[in-house]
Amino acid sequence: RHTRYWRDWSSDVCSSDLRTPHTARDSRVEQALQVARQVAHGHHENWDGSGYPQRLVGKQIPQAAQLVAIADAYDALRCARVYKPAWSHDDAVADIAGLSGKRFDPELVGVFLAEAENFRQIADQYRD
Repeated sequence: RHTRYWRDWSSDVCSSDLRTPHTARDSRVEQALQVARQVAHGHHENWDGSGYPQRLVGKQIPQAAQLVAIADAYDALRCARVYKPAWSHDDAVADIAGLSGKRFDPELVGVFLAEAENFRQIADQYRD
């Protein structure tokens, strides 16, 4: 259900009289909230349609949500949890590459693979 909280809350905020865009800044805020809604509601959708909450397939999934899904998966794999140790960078990259066309957009996985070293550097910088 967490995918719906932000989408529903931000929809209410954006549709209220208080959020009626009057300036260019308000318009940018509205655009940012729209992208945030797409990410919040779509980052658990899978490329092959097996995700949730809407079981969207392929290009039906907003690109911003697809990008966050890859970053979220990488972060989840690299970080230790009470139920699992942290994965190495190479193992995390291999896992995401193996899910290309299933969980993730193959084109975006290609971009991720090209930028994998940057992901490593960022993860190392913010390591717990």
